[in-house]
Amino acid sequence: MKKFILLLSFICVPLLSQDYDGTFKSTSIIRVEQSPVIDGDITDSIWLEAESITDLHQIFPQEYDPASEPTEVKILYTENAIYVAAHLKDSDPSEIIAQVLRQGERAQYDDYFSIVLSPFNDGRSGYLFEVNPNAVRSEALYSGRTFNYEWTALWRTATQIDATGWYVEMEIPFSSLSFNSNSDTWGINFVRRIGRKRETTGWVTENRLYTPSASGEVVGIENIQQGFGLDIVPGFSLTGVRNEFPDDSTDSMFEPTFDAFYKITPELTGVITVNTDFSSTEADARQVNLTRFNLFFPEKRDFFLQDSDLFEFGRVGLGTSAASNNGRPFFSRRVGLDSNGQAIKLEGGTKISGRSGPFSIGLLAVQQGETETLDPTNLMVARVSMDVLEESDIGFIVTSGDPTSNNDNELFGFDFRYQNSRLPSRKLLESEIWYQETNTTGLSDRSKAYGFGIRQNSLTGLGYFLTTRHIEEDFNPAMGFVNKKGVDWANAAVTYYHRPRNFFLRHMATRLAFTRSDRISDGSIQSEVIDWRVFDLQDHGGDYLRFSYVLNTEGLDRDFTVSQGVTIPSGLYKFADTRIELATGAHRKVYGTLTYSNGDFYEGTKTTINPAITWRPNSHLLLNTGFSINEVSLPQGSFTKELLSFRSELVFSNQLSWVTLAQWDNGSNKIGINSIFHWIPEAGRELFFVINNTLFDEEDNNSFALETGSYTVKVSYNFRF
Repeated sequence: MKKFILLLSFICVPLLSQDYDGTFKSTSIIRVEQSPVIDGDITDSIWLEAESITDLHQIFPQEYDPASEPTEVKILYTENAIYVAAHLKDSDPSEIIAQVLRQGERAQYDDYFSIVLSPFNDGRSGYLFEVNPNAVRSEALYSGRTFNYEWTALWRTATQIDATGWYVEMEIPFSSLSFNSNSDTWGINFVRRIGRKRETTGWVTENRLYTPSASGEVVGIENIQQGFGLDIVPGFSLTGVRNEFPDDSTDSMFEPTFDAFYKITPELTGVITVNTDFSSTEADARQVNLTRFNLFFPEKRDFFLQDSDLFEFGRVGLGTSAASNNGRPFFSRRVGLDSNGQAIKLEGGTKISGRSGPFSIGLLAVQQGETETLDPTNLMVARVSMDVLEESDIGFIVTSGDPTSNNDNELFGFDFRYQNSRLPSRKLLESEIWYQETNTTGLSDRSKAYGFGIRQNSLTGLGYFLTTRHIEEDFNPAMGFVNKKGVDWANAAVTYYHRPRNFFLRHMATRLAFTRSDRISDGSIQSEVIDWRVFDLQDHGGDYLRFSYVLNTEGLDRDFTVSQGVTIPSGLYKFADTRIELATGAHRKVYGTLTYSNGDFYEGTKTTINPAITWRPNSHLLLNTGFSINEVSLPQGSFTKELLSFRSELVFSNQLSWVTLAQWDNGSNKIGINSIFHWIPEAGRELFFVINNTLFDEEDNNSFALETGSYTVKVSYNFRF
């Protein structure tokens, strides 16, 4: 308890500094009875009624410098939707970059235009809607300063290009949003990227951020409707499976699917799903693991991604690494997948998520089907938080059930998340403190975990973060993620960015990071990494060069089998390596990356080479190949880990695409092929044809044969009332 009091005092210190010297921007919005036609032509007379917003400034390369190309934005609304029009003027329209044509791919290196909406105007939550000149849509959920581009929503957009630049029209239905019907003021922001210049401009920014905590306001949104508030999404999947090894067999299955989304209130959404199907998600990228700890793979399934920000806890999992997610109480990836990553049928589920007054609510219940080793399981998650102070919140989480075993498991946790965007430095300060406890059949009471974090990340000048976690050996979040138990873990970093003017380099940076875990049982070191990125240089074309020195300490309390037939004895090991990373700008037709590291590895040596190259001659074709090789030499033996991947994208239009990913690694000596044919005539109406094949080399002579093959046809259609 003394630790908690001490840590809480560190959180409360920043409360003394609430002054804010930023520039406040506000705009008004008018209501129209007839909606504009969404065709990319913004010369409609209806747009003459809207106020023009033109005062966008640079975010990159130099914040608050004038934009090199003018932008004009207008907004209107009807009772059913908000409408956005933008004229993105360009002195050389022939140089507009529009490489991405595949719907569902984020066009982050193209020209694009984005709008950020924060309907609750709380500085914490919001939505981002983004479009490139090919009318390829992207959308994201904000949670604080982080955002999740896996989230999807129903909205419409159209674009045009002419001799003056390009145009955007957007229709964002209120039925796709949650909002406070008693407030007429929303947070809002506008962002534009000019691809060839790598210039980003925005309406309101703070330290180069354009999150809900760094936005302007729009006033006048009143008496809006969400219709009946009901989305019904029937569909079906037809799957055929053929096994050639070890038994020759075939099987097929037809499954109807059903999802329903109902707006209980404008703030709360209820979801029902039956025969939930995830066959259309892309395959995970394989990873080489030379550590003793589990890897982390992100969630990709739509049902769990809807309102996923409301289930976030204690900022555990700010990044995508396994270390940053260690101790996460709820990770939806655990649901519907067994311990080997194979799909388990979900019979059905319900979810209620959204906000009510100062409360954010996420309730999830799923019935997972049985397998040969698992009984049918009812799984439940409840997450509630309450807004406190200006931008902070306090809350709790409860989970029940174990998706990967027949044991009983419960978890309870509470957290306090502090946020302040109003400091004189204009930098966002975040801090958190949290506590969790689990109860699992057969495990002892050493099942607690708690943590603290503070960060003031900065894209200019000095930034820092510090995170500590105490995770006991029997802490078992069965519906969460943990890859290190029985440890006291700390992670800290200091980064410095320098962004010179009138220089061939856009930024120069250096970073010193420290990670350490000690065993709670005896205080001995489990693992320590000191990673000094000596320099990080990037030019105006997006090319970069990085050089790092990494010092590792590993305390093995038992023998560690790092590869088949190669076991490292227990003991304390210290070793270092250097790493060089090169990359060319991804806006080019041909671009690539190369990572090379070399140094000691336990009592031996390790060399890693990881090249990748992409060819994108136009918006219709992309070919990418990557190779990773790890050559390890130890007194106990030598081995090589290899991983090869090939990806192709054939894009016929922004409605029709065919994407294939093939991967091979010498550990399994198998080739996995995932091929998806995707037709999406409009948002909410989709057809997938998916092929998954696994090939294996039984004779180890590079003669691969089919082990398992499957195809799936999936159709879904969203009816909105």
